[in-house]
Amino acid sequence: MSMTGKPVAEETSEDWDERFRGGWQKAGGSYQSLLFAFNALRVLWQEIHSLAEWQIEGDNVSAPKIVVHDYGCALGDGTALLQAALPVARVIGVDFSEEGICRAQERWPTLSFKVGDITHPEDADIIWTSHTLEHVEDPSAAVALLLKHCKSLVVVVPYIVPEMHGGHEGSPATQEWVSKCPKPLTKDCYMTFRKTSDHEGIPESNVLLVWKGNLNKGA
Repeated sequence: MSMTGKPVAEETSEDWDERFRGGWQKAGGSYQSLLFAFNALRVLWQEIHSLAEWQIEGDNVSAPKIVVHDYGCALGDGTALLQAALPVARVIGVDFSEEGICRAQERWPTLSFKVGDITHPEDADIIWTSHTLEHVEDPSAAVALLLKHCKSLVVVVPYIVPEMHGGHEGSPATQEWVSKCPKPLTKDCYMTFRKTSDHEGIPESNVLLVWKGNLNKGA
């Protein structure tokens, strides 16, 4: 089962409300959010600045108003790291759990958060989502929809194989759904080391994908 004790396709916002009220922190959830964001940024460091259209001349840093939506932000730790990495952008953490968003706003009062669902995205220059699409029933359909609402899409997911255990039971196999998506601009794989109270010392393969979105294309 997943962390909520249900197959991933049956998880609800209420399930995650309870998760965030209960064992999220004890299980290392915030640590994992930082770990995932840090490693993705490490791999994508040059490209993420290109996506944000930075212009640096001498001591002056300028950029057009870039809005980044971080879907599946949980308690906001990864959102905070994204904002630190992209100080000229407005990074907004989005999660379908009201409890998660409330706690994220309390923990990071200078950042922006709102309740929202990755299956009903809003427009943004960059949509970033880390370790979230494995929790939706059809990730390839979610990618197709997200591409309509952004100029660039950055996705990080664990590499899931059929009959995988350890919290991903019922998640679609990564290679299967990625093969149904458009060819990404960037595809990279790297390892993280999951260390929580539930999973001690487990190496985990991650897949990072970047697509050019369709928002305002041809406008």
